[in-house]
Amino acid sequence: MRNIAANAMLNLRDQPASLFVHGSVLTFRMDDRVVISRVVQAGDEGERDSLRLVLVVAEGTGPYKGTAKSFVFETTDPEIRSYQKVHIRYGLSSLVLPIQVLS
Repeated sequence: MRNIAANAMLNLRDQPASLFVHGSVLTFRMDDRVVISRVVQAGDEGERDSLRLVLVVAEGTGPYKGTAKSFVFETTDPEIRSYQKVHIRYGLSSLVLPIQVLS
């Protein structure tokens, strides 16, 4: 498990409304790359009030140096108004974030 810090904000002031998830993860090597993406599963009838994201750290080959790498996910899909929380999965661990609403 790595140290992950994240925040989720739903901005209703803009048109169209947008959901913005950002944060950072502690990586071990200087050239590690961080990618965050939406999890889409066919036929998934899971929680309709949550957005599921997966965080992947592609480990580099550079020297060891613990650094925080930032990540950003943004969407303007119409269903974002129904979300109450964001699940970020990393490996076998997960983080649940409440969504802050700006209106």
